[in-house]
Amino acid sequence: MKREHKDKFTQNVVDVFSKNDFLILVNFKSINASESLNLRNGLKSIDGGFLVVKNTLARLALERANKFPYLSDKFVGPVAIVYSNAIVEVAKLIVDFIDDNKDKMSIICGANSNQSLVADEVKRLANLPSLDELRVRIMQLMSPARLMLSINSSSIKLIRMLDYYSSKE
Repeated sequence: MKREHKDKFTQNVVDVFSKNDFLILVNFKSINASESLNLRNGLKSIDGGFLVVKNTLARLALERANKFPYLSDKFVGPVAIVYSNAIVEVAKLIVDFIDDNKDKMSIICGANSNQSLVADEVKRLANLPSLDELRVRIMQLMSPARLMLSINSSSIKLIRMLDYYSSKE
């Protein structure tokens, strides 16, 4: 790799570290193009990405980004960075992919802001419900009348205010 390509690549990795608070480092072996494409498309759907890195350049990018310093010793062997701000969704996607391709990929660790996560903690994150699932559960717990009031409360206030002012005239 030429020097200018290394600089661009390192800056790209620095940007990934800087712009994301959640990362998963994975070790991969013999993933074919279609599997890689399926994984990348799944990650793209949740505004994430999959970046295969050169370990030396990744360590250099960690120093430049001044973020996730505890990850520097994790870059050994074939490593890729999986990133997204949708923490639970990306964890689910990676864990599901690994379940389908056990011999091809494994979780090295995760990183959430200033906290390192072991592989089991990333798997526990994958078992959590997503934000949309939580919203549905909350709506199911609310009675239909209370739900309608919460949805229409601002319009009800407007109607009452208009009724009040119309009765004054």
